[in-house]
Amino acid sequence: MTSQVQAARRSPRGVVTEKPIPIRLLPAERAEVAAIAQSESRSLASMSRLMLLRGLADFRAKNAATAN
Repeated sequence: MTSQVQAARRSPRGVVTEKPIPIRLLPAERAEVAAIAQSESRSLASMSRLMLLRGLADFRAKNAATAN
């Protein structure tokens, strides 16, 4: 009898996995993101997504402030 252990999902259900967005980083930027990801026990992709979402929220907030 064998049991399978499922990996924890870092992304919410419904995240598009068929169309990744490749980005290019400087070596120092990639190393910094990788170090942060490792310290939080996340994959590089998961950490990148989290950073993008935080940056997107900041971007929206700044655009909303300038629109008024």
